[in-house]
Amino acid sequence: MENIGIIVACKEEMNALLESSSKNITYSQIESIPFNVYKFNINGKTAYVGLSQIGEIASSALTQYLITRFNVTSIINFGVCGSLLDNLNVKHVVFIDKIVDSSFDTSFIDKCAKSVHPELGYNIPQMEVNNSLTKIVFSQFPQIKRVTCVCSNVFVDSNQKKDSLAKTYSASICEMESAGIFLTAKRNNVPCLFIKAVSDSKNGGNNEYTKMITDASKVAIDVLLNILK
Repeated sequence: MENIGIIVACKEEMNALLESSSKNITYSQIESIPFNVYKFNINGKTAYVGLSQIGEIASSALTQYLITRFNVTSIINFGVCGSLLDNLNVKHVVFIDKIVDSSFDTSFIDKCAKSVHPELGYNIPQMEVNNSLTKIVFSQFPQIKRVTCVCSNVFVDSNQKKDSLAKTYSASICEMESAGIFLTAKRNNVPCLFIKAVSDSKNGGNNEYTKMITDASKVAIDVLLNILK
């Protein structure tokens, strides 16, 4: 049976999954160092769910750990994100189909644009999440919008910054983990999927994020469980 790796960044996201009322879920914690990892049985499927903590580096490390330690053959990241658009509101669920690693910049040595990863064959900032897993899920859930996500190690709380990111990258959301997960999974030839629910709207910020992270996480979990059926 194939093993699924599931990555969450925040304890609120993990707690929302642990507290899920689904009758088709059982779990036990199996590790606490270097990451808290739970072994789940979800609808008859084995999933190793890890809590990375926030940021690209932490999420990248957990991605590699799940692949190496538990031999997972696919990675799913669910969690919350910030909206960059006026019409994408709190608890709206999206799939990520393009990722921009906005804080990455080797333009001076590689003679490329900022946020481009030429070492992996990209020549534009938008890296397409196109693999066997996304093809199946995107086709089965066509009602869920697919978006471009800007990822960096900085929480975006400014309307001005959100406007700039949306305009520069034609992006709809921002968050802090997807690039680390995607780049590591790609290097291992492991397909990955990103399910995000908006916790802070275009005009929201840290206060809205803090208030809505749990509710938004629950919405993302509902989509995750439907996918795992």
